[in-house]
Amino acid sequence: MVFHRAARGGDRIRADIESIARYDDARRRPLDNGPDDEATAYAARKKRRDATSSKLGEKMLQGWTLMGSVCPISDCGTPFVRHRETGQLFCVTCDRYAIAEDQATEQVVPAAPESVARSFEPPCLPAHAPAAPVASSQQVVPPSSVDWTADSTTSLALDVLYRKLAAATAALEASTSDKDVSAQSRVLADLAKAIKALHTIHSFE
Repeated sequence: MVFHRAARGGDRIRADIESIARYDDARRRPLDNGPDDEATAYAARKKRRDATSSKLGEKMLQGWTLMGSVCPISDCGTPFVRHRETGQLFCVTCDRYAIAEDQATEQVVPAAPESVARSFEPPCLPAHAPAAPVASSQQVVPPSSVDWTADSTTSLALDVLYRKLAAATAALEASTSDKDVSAQSRVLADLAKAIKALHTIHSFE
């Protein structure tokens, strides 16, 4: 019975993540491109969205925590997940850990030619990344203070909602009864609706 409840909880987690991802994907869909270009771009975004949703679901089922801070890389914006033991933040889309600013300054990297340096995108990291050991098998990136929404009020509200979403997800994973699973699922559904509503408001600003 506990196994079946956990399985249902995992399905609900994936459904909530995919619901938010589908809305964000639809909001970003280009309107002025030709039908062929639009179809190709949409297919590419759908493939990336599905892969990201799957990776987030896997991490959360492994005990990672979904965070309110998101990856500031252009065209990414994936919520970070936090390792339950080290506290290190990780972006499943960029496949990179985030590190604190004081750690980044201690790492000396040889200067690259200007033409080469321009070919790289800015590093991936949250506005407030914790200082924690980084696995040697993963890339590390320096911090960047990036505001991921244009309006500060909407940004603050979304940040709170994403943190609530992470807390509700953790509570769902810890649920041991059908009643608790049902209650946390309703909370997740309400949070997902609120996040969609704020994204809608922001899209018209």
